[in-house]
Amino acid sequence: MLTDETIIDATFDDLLNGPHAVVVHESPENFDTFVACGELGGVVSDGELQIGLRPLNASRYYGVAVLEKDEGTPLIGEDKTKVTVYVFQDVGPAGPLGPGMTPAAEEASRPTATPTR
Repeated sequence: MLTDETIIDATFDDLLNGPHAVVVHESPENFDTFVACGELGGVVSDGELQIGLRPLNASRYYGVAVLEKDEGTPLIGEDKTKVTVYVFQDVGPAGPLGPGMTPAAEEASRPTATPTR
């Protein structure tokens, strides 16, 4: 499982009032290759929205993004939203490394989760 957390400069309400998505990029070096995505929408519960992330480009990565509404806390602020992304890879019957993949190659192939708007 890969996890990333960030604070974005957008209010929770602004994010829900327009078409926005969370996009997971393959890596900082391969930023234009997307491996998972989820559109914002659904039910907000206790100031939190959880959305599913589906695989893109046959990546076999999927996950969940959690957006937390600001409460005016000093760490988040009044005009920001905290986004936490959890990404998993469907490893299939061959196991997480797959045939012929070294641990170093597996580490290098892990994606970077970055919320975009």
